[in-house]
Amino acid sequence: MPGPSLTSSSPRCHRPSWVSVLWVIAALVVSACVPQGSVGALPGDQGEFAPVPPTDQKARDAGGDVLTSPLASEDAPSPTLESMSPATALVGADALEVEVRGTGFVERTTLQVSGLPVPTQVVSQTLLRAILAPKWLYSPGNLLLSVGTAPPGGGASAELVLGVVYPSPFLNSISPTGVGVGASDTTVTLSGRNFTSSTGVRAGDLELVVQTRSATSLTAVVPRTLLGTSGVFPLVAWNPTPGGGATQPLSFVVSNPDVVISSLAPAVLRVGDGATMLTVVGAGFVPSSLVQADGMSLPTTFVSATQLRARFSTTSLAATFAMTVFTPPPGGGLSAPVQLAVVNPVPTLTGSSVSSVVVGCSDTAIVLSGTGFVPTSTVTVGGEAVSTTYIDSKRLGILVPARMMSTGGFFVLQVQNPAPGGGTSGTVEVTVTNPQPVIVSASTLNIPRGTSRTTVSLSTTGVVAGAVVYLNSAAMTTRVGLSGLVSADLVWPTHEVVQLRIRNPEPSGGASAPLEITVDCDARGAEILFPTVNVVQSASANLASQSRFASFDAATVGMCATVTGATVPVLGRGTTQPVRAVVVQNTTFSPVALEAWAACDTTDGAAFLSIYPGRRSMPTSYDDRRMCSGVVARGGAFSSPDSPTAPQCPGLTWANAGAVTVGVCETAVVVLQSINVAVPSTLPSEVRMRVRPASAAAAP
Repeated sequence: MPGPSLTSSSPRCHRPSWVSVLWVIAALVVSACVPQGSVGALPGDQGEFAPVPPTDQKARDAGGDVLTSPLASEDAPSPTLESMSPATALVGADALEVEVRGTGFVERTTLQVSGLPVPTQVVSQTLLRAILAPKWLYSPGNLLLSVGTAPPGGGASAELVLGVVYPSPFLNSISPTGVGVGASDTTVTLSGRNFTSSTGVRAGDLELVVQTRSATSLTAVVPRTLLGTSGVFPLVAWNPTPGGGATQPLSFVVSNPDVVISSLAPAVLRVGDGATMLTVVGAGFVPSSLVQADGMSLPTTFVSATQLRARFSTTSLAATFAMTVFTPPPGGGLSAPVQLAVVNPVPTLTGSSVSSVVVGCSDTAIVLSGTGFVPTSTVTVGGEAVSTTYIDSKRLGILVPARMMSTGGFFVLQVQNPAPGGGTSGTVEVTVTNPQPVIVSASTLNIPRGTSRTTVSLSTTGVVAGAVVYLNSAAMTTRVGLSGLVSADLVWPTHEVVQLRIRNPEPSGGASAPLEITVDCDARGAEILFPTVNVVQSASANLASQSRFASFDAATVGMCATVTGATVPVLGRGTTQPVRAVVVQNTTFSPVALEAWAACDTTDGAAFLSIYPGRRSMPTSYDDRRMCSGVVARGGAFSSPDSPTAPQCPGLTWANAGAVTVGVCETAVVVLQSINVAVPSTLPSEVRMRVRPASAAAAP
């Protein structure tokens, strides 16, 4: 009868059927008749053969043909091996049913693995089935399969190669699926199938140490070096070649912890502190944690799981910031906020760009220096807030109104910073100084000798209330008026050049440059000065080249209009004659009597001579010409003492009572006018003058 069929010819692993078991039992019975080491022995079981049925037993092949077994004395054909199924086996399988095809198979033909027989079922002359025990499938490699028929006849076929390869593993799950950052070495269990004794486990590119293996479970250690930073990395199980391969990855998550801030150091910053290193103390910090201020990330340095350091740049304005720590996923998140206050500092004031200003200045810009200034700083001047400009943390600009500099003294500067924080600085004083006065002009620069007291008006600049006029070093009674007008009651010395100054009061102020005033006669415009008496001085007449004015009428010549009841000479009648006017001045210390006369070189010398005291210029108007003093001389009783041969040569002297009194420093104009310039022989050549003491009673 035909042998029992194994369940399948496809490459699969299973335990042998009961028919196979019978074949194994038969092999054990026959083995007692076969010497050890014969062909057909199983690995590890030397001397065991596959069962050989009686030579007269008939069986039918798979196709129904009768399988005739030759007698033991008959020669069996030499078997051939053409194919096998499956062509490969999996490492670690329980057993493998192999089906081989060829020719010349007889009932004593067996399948051999690397020359060792394995339990075989002869199905037909062209088909064998056999079971490979697990020991053949323990490790990868190539099994050399052949068929052999024991003598007589028979022999062994050529070999075919059966590859034993690793299966393709499959991963269902891992446990645990993740840990927190900083965990120690962690054992992970991988569950799946097709694991072998050579199955490995990788975490990313790192090969893990596998502690235990079974066909469905692995345990491997994830080292702490992989757990120092957060992230997700793949875990795969893999079997080596031949065959083998890697499973689909499953994610192993290293999660960041929750973050908590417990304190900040410092907890309060000040505007202007610049970049400050903050120390953040808390829990759950990792290298990727970031300190944030109002949601803006700061440059952060990881110190430990409980401490971070972050660079915080203070703003220019006081504010409160919500400080948080953010740790990115996986895990992590945002901490609860802790408040960081940036407050205004207490300002310090060390100086100003000016230490003094001058009374009367217009609005003045000043730059204050110090520390702790903020954009909201304000400056007070004498307690009054003024316009303030923030330049930087060390400088403020202010504009001091002109009204605060209207009088001498000082004003106090102070800086105030508002809350939060803030405070008031010390003070700096700025002096409001009186300017140095300037004397522009004086009502007189010459004071007549003998003047004891007079009032002089001064035009000045920079003079303030309280200014005092000094004559040399003596203070004078002074009145300061509007627009720089100053008047002073001055007590003069007898005769010298004095220095007049005006001095402003403190602070500063000072004295003006000196203005020199001469206590003497004002000789401006005087042609001839008489510092002493009884000295004759002359002036050329040169009448022919002088300017012409209306002439006195010779017929009516007489007294000047200043003489009461006088017959006043007439001017005019259509005639003009040249006039020589000489301005003289009494520079003696006493009033004098001024004499004047003409010097005539001819026997005629007809001319008019008159004296005008108190004047500095030639009288030209009709009324002024008549306002001479005493007499208009024209020879005769008023003739020249130096020209006795010229009876019409005029002269006004003590002798003829024509001398005119002139006071100290007083000027007088001596006027000589020809009668007929057309007759040169009549023209005087000079005007001669002399002063006598006013008390002299007679001529010399």
